[in-house]
Amino acid sequence: MDKRLNRIQELLQEALVFKRNDNMSMGWFITILGLVLAAIGTFFMYYGQSILNTKESSTTTSISQRTLSPQAEKLLSLVYKYQRDLGLNKLVIGRKGNLAFDEEEKRKKYKINFIGELFDIKSDYASRAKEFENIMLSIPSDFLKTIPETRLDSPYVVSITQEGIAYLKKD
Repeated sequence: MDKRLNRIQELLQEALVFKRNDNMSMGWFITILGLVLAAIGTFFMYYGQSILNTKESSTTTSISQRTLSPQAEKLLSLVYKYQRDLGLNKLVIGRKGNLAFDEEEKRKKYKINFIGELFDIKSDYASRAKEFENIMLSIPSDFLKTIPETRLDSPYVVSITQEGIAYLKKD
């Protein structure tokens, strides 16, 4: 019986020694992995912007090289016109082209429809709603910023960017 207990003790000690060595190798693995990830992070911190191109150089080339369709350019100019004239920092545009206002006074005073002005029509705005949506979505986010805001039947909460203003003024 003593021999069996001694043998069990020896086996347990060997298992603990093996376990300790296994944990030590796992510790080295985690340490090396951490150092590799830190090196990758450092590399991207120093060279990431040059890999992706700096924002200043891409902005300059995008304004001079990008061209919008005539309807997209007209829509961008309408957004700029109303945002500037009404003194708003964002425009809330409904699916049928109606400009929505938060203030009751402006809702009564202004009846602006982007579809009507864009396509030069006086009624039946819903028939051109899909085309309006396609034009709205064709304008790059560099020129027309979409603001993530939930509004009932007003999916377009937009604001013109400085690059969009520069694009309109280059003409």
